[in-house]
Amino acid sequence: METSGCAPAEEYLCQAFSDVILAVNDVDAEDGADPNLCSEYVKDIYAYLRQLEEEQAIRPKYLLGREVTGNMRAILIDWLVQVQMKFRLL
Repeated sequence: METSGCAPAEEYLCQAFSDVILAVNDVDAEDGADPNLCSEYVKDIYAYLRQLEEEQAIRPKYLLGREVTGNMRAILIDWLVQVQMKFRLL
């Protein structure tokens, strides 16, 4: 199995992005010539996003104890109607 010099902690991540393991069409294959699409940085971008996901994870039970009351629901509905009317969404 090819891991191309990955550290043991990054072994799983390297396997997830390995072309050998994944039998998926490379959607960025034709985009290599377009510098605006940054296809050569795809793996780095996804590694960074995964890192952010782990560092800034939502705390368990963070909404515990926050009940939505009838008054709060009415304020929210009024606000949504105002936004819809202002931007003519419907």
